[in-house]
Amino acid sequence: QFSIYLQHDGKEQTLEAYGERVMPAIAELARAKQ
Repeated sequence: QFSIYLQHDGKEQTLEAYGERVMPAIAELARAKQ
């Protein structure tokens, strides 16, 4: 699933945005469910 996002140009930008925006949002949701 994750690798699909990296099958295009701009891989570093995608990975950077994922780390800065998506992962923190997922972590926040996980904390909210506890």
